[in-house]
Amino acid sequence: MLKRISIGLEPSGLREIKSHLATLRGGGNSTQRWWFTPLYDAFTTTADRDAFQFAGQRLQMMSQEEFVNSAGQRTDAAQTRVSTTKYAQQFTKHFAKLADLHPTFAELQSITDLTVLAALIRRERLDEQIDWRHSLFSTASDYLVPEGNIPKQVPTAMNYKQAGRLMICLVGGGVTINARTVLNQTGFQVSRDTSLEEKQSAVIKRDPQQPARWWWD
Repeated sequence: MLKRISIGLEPSGLREIKSHLATLRGGGNSTQRWWFTPLYDAFTTTADRDAFQFAGQRLQMMSQEEFVNSAGQRTDAAQTRVSTTKYAQQFTKHFAKLADLHPTFAELQSITDLTVLAALIRRERLDEQIDWRHSLFSTASDYLVPEGNIPKQVPTAMNYKQAGRLMICLVGGGVTINARTVLNQTGFQVSRDTSLEEKQSAVIKRDPQQPARWWWD
């Protein structure tokens, strides 16, 4: 979806975000790249580090330019043009609205959360602290996940426009998630009030008459 919006094959649905192709005027011999990386505010935790809370919009759009020679070899450009950087900044600024309009972006936010959460559990050894053996989720025969055919290739998406004697083409997209790096770079802060403890207590003190939640392994 990122690629299709940026090259003008799919409308963003927002007046603030047009295709990047529409803003290009030619000149230079570089290609534009955009991709998503995680973006979190500081993680909030209790003094005992037994509860954690994520905050932030989860994802940001990054940009870079590359040169492509006649042999198709790509090298990083010395600098990224202003229009490319500005487009990435606009995409990041309005990402929450984009996620409301396009479920694909909202699903990517959720996947990012789960990836970071898994890394957090391992780093803090939360499963060991409560003797959680995650026997359900770790056993493929017990926790069944829908499977489909894995695509081995997808159609190339590209678009172009003419500016005088020039033909301008665009190709872009991608996602980069390194959950351990997110935890190391984002940082943690201890909650200054009791809101996180109250949320924790609400989860623990569930009604014994109600059936156990399915994700309680």
